[in-house]
Amino acid sequence: MATLTLLGRHDPRDLVATGDGGSRTAGELRDDIAAVAARLPPPAAGRPLVLICADRYHFAVGLLAAWQAGHPVALPPNGQPATVDTIVRRTGALALVHDTEAPGGIELRAILGDSRRGRAPAISAQRPNSRPLIPATGPAITAFTSGSSGDFQACAKTAAQLMGEVTCLAQTFGVSPSDRLLATVPPHHLYGLLFTVLLPLASGAAFSRDTPLHAETIAARVAAMGASLLVSVPAHVRALTLLEAGQLHGIRRLFCSTAPLPATTAAAVRALHQLAVTEVFGSTETGGIAWRSGADRPAWRPFSVVSVTADETGRLHIDSPFIAPDAPRPLATEDRICLDDTGGFQHLGRMDAVVKVAGKRLSLDHLRVQILALPGVTDAEVVATPVDGARDVHVWAAVAGEGLSQRAVRDGLRPWFESAQLPRRICITTALPREATGKITRERLLALFTAQRAGTLQDAQTVAPTPARPRTIEVLSHRRGPDDDGVHVFQLAVPPDFAWFEGHFPTQPILPGIATLHDVVLAQVLRVSPNLGQPSGVARLKFRRLVAPGAQLRLTLTFKGTARVDFSVDEDGETCASGRLTFGGFA
Repeated sequence: MATLTLLGRHDPRDLVATGDGGSRTAGELRDDIAAVAARLPPPAAGRPLVLICADRYHFAVGLLAAWQAGHPVALPPNGQPATVDTIVRRTGALALVHDTEAPGGIELRAILGDSRRGRAPAISAQRPNSRPLIPATGPAITAFTSGSSGDFQACAKTAAQLMGEVTCLAQTFGVSPSDRLLATVPPHHLYGLLFTVLLPLASGAAFSRDTPLHAETIAARVAAMGASLLVSVPAHVRALTLLEAGQLHGIRRLFCSTAPLPATTAAAVRALHQLAVTEVFGSTETGGIAWRSGADRPAWRPFSVVSVTADETGRLHIDSPFIAPDAPRPLATEDRICLDDTGGFQHLGRMDAVVKVAGKRLSLDHLRVQILALPGVTDAEVVATPVDGARDVHVWAAVAGEGLSQRAVRDGLRPWFESAQLPRRICITTALPREATGKITRERLLALFTAQRAGTLQDAQTVAPTPARPRTIEVLSHRRGPDDDGVHVFQLAVPPDFAWFEGHFPTQPILPGIATLHDVVLAQVLRVSPNLGQPSGVARLKFRRLVAPGAQLRLTLTFKGTARVDFSVDEDGETCASGRLTFGGFA
């Protein structure tokens, strides 16, 4: 397998990036790389540059400039200031390279600017620069992951590993220069780095600078750039089921990774958009292991260069060029599989997800799958907590959805589990506080239950996802419409440190759509008419503009009898969100 090279398939005038920051060609990219490389400090052994960017093009420039100047790069698990500062200090970094509001460091916007549309052709657009863009030896990146313990785990990758995996992905999925790639995942995550930066740069394709999150914004970007590939995570894929048929026209492959994708979501996407989701199975430590695509949830197919075996306990062992050179071969993972006769396998869950409850073995993965299958459940996670003075554990479950109760969840699980194995604590909430990658840390999961105690564990039905920060929207004013026509107008302020902004999203905090519905709209609906209870449905839902920290919003509610409320959320005269809530009657 011949390894691809970065920009090896791009003519200097070929497009490499497009988006709100402007379109860029391969020649302009090379010029920008050279400009940033010239501003970097001299390399120092063992001291990387830490890189974090919201703009994918800025990230690509910063990464390739660092490599061209001889620097290894460290990638934080998220863009939260405290996290980035921790990685800078932990690695002894020479500098932080970024396009954020962080003080100091090397700020890429100041070097590159974003107002160069229509400028004269770059020198390299006329005379290609053949200088290597990747380091020949040593670690190219160190990716930091935040595991279930909350600690940051370092994983080093060489350029040969990265480009070997990119070559494998390009050949497996037929990525070509005609492809236009859109992503809902950040580039500093290994999945985002490989699929949304290195893969298009090596394949002659182009990528979107932006990272849209709401379904409507994703659909708009698909249409605007003519996207053919969409790279996403389960939480964002699930949101695509809220779109109308045809709104993802042009997408030929939808990738999904970082967490298990519920079968119901895959089926809904296929039915609505005629897209079979391509799931990719792997980890930061192992790289890509296998993939599958199809409506019938076929067996996982190992990538061509990956060898998969299982021991007598079903533990997955892999041999792959993507794992660390000094790792044992084959490498034992914490995954359980069942091999089939074709060389594929079924994934049976995690070895470390099997615990003892009441003296009997319980698979947390199986428990989570059964919770997700319950009516009304949109998301779920389970966690095992130690019991003082005993070898057993208690299991807690955080469940997202509308119209749910703890009793309904337990009753739905009883046919599958013994009473002693049912979740000891169940937290019902509107959404789980997942990160941009779709994952959720143990610390943030446990924080849900800490918050729940404020309303007593057994009786609490909903909790805010991040209790350490403000959990309510500030009401500045409220007035009725003329002639008591059912219209209510609110002036609202979104706290700059509102709980929902944590993890949404690292370098560009925005209010997620579920928070707009729950905390901006529904909270004020219930303020006017507390007897309505929870809505039975949402219709005509549109998200048109992002809501940032500190935003001043105007909410207009129009009550239509006792069963319907139309709403519009506006900022500075522009509509952020609109739709209709329906209610099944008074609670």
